Amino acid sequence: MELPLPRHAAPRAWFINQGWSRAAIDLAVRRGRLARPTRGWLVTPTADLTVVQGLGNDGIVSCVSALELHGLEVLRPRRLHLRPLRAAPSPGRTWCPTWRAHPKDVPIDPPEVAMEAAIRCLEGEELLVVLDSALRQWGFPAGDLEFLLSFANKRKQRLRELMGSADAVGESLVHHRLRAKRIRFRPQVYIDGVGRVDMLIGERLVLEVDGRRYHSDDAAFIDDRRRDRLLQEFGYLVLRITYTDIHRRWPAIETQILTFLRADRHRRRPLGLVG
Repeated sequence: MELPLPRHAAPRAWFINQGWSRAAIDLAVRRGRLARPTRGWLVTPTADLTVVQGLGNDGIVSCVSALELHGLEVLRPRRLHLRPLRAAPSPGRTWCPTWRAHPKDVPIDPPEVAMEAAIRCLEGEELLVVLDSALRQWGFPAGDLEFLLSFANKRKQRLRELMGSADAVGESLVHHRLRAKRIRFRPQVYIDGVGRVDMLIGERLVLEVDGRRYHSDDAAFIDDRRRDRLLQEFGYLVLRITYTDIHRRWPAIETQILTFLRADRHRRRPLGLVG
């Protein structure tokens, strides 16, 4: 009879409860079907590398690292975010804070626990993307997020104004950066003959944000170019912002926007009508 395996990893006690004998566990380890990353835990060969690294550091994958494993669109973290596996955590490493005690028998925090940790741990754009993605992708109740934010500092609480204002991560980041520069804009504006645009600054400067996979959809690419031509015919100025622009060339994009504003080019009313 084939003995059950966890998806990624589990405590040794889980295997015993599922019918594994100690001899069967030892044999599976010798044959490479299981591995021991840390005392009392076993991982499968198909376990995500993030889980293996976490347990190898005596940690449970939490915060933004766990949210990414659960499929949420996030800004890729620079380090692995963990909460301690043991009551006396290893010194010399940064652990993600949580509000209350959580189970120690899971290798990855469930979404609601990871979200709590993210709100306490993350700052600025990293946190904004998590909040916005939770609303957009998972339908996470806005009231629940606002409740969790009420325990955070005032700087984080101000992100509530931006939650849910964008249709994608890239838009969330642009919204945040425009507000940081006190640039006023309207999100998701309907223009007759064109449809909705991502952002409108003043009367005629349109900002459109392309996602990471933008060029993989030929039909969308062609339609966006058609919309750009229509907007220009109506007298709008169109600035299309790519994924690379947001993550690697933002100072140049910001300078371009500010140049439009200083020249008052965004104020002249175009022919197209804003709905």
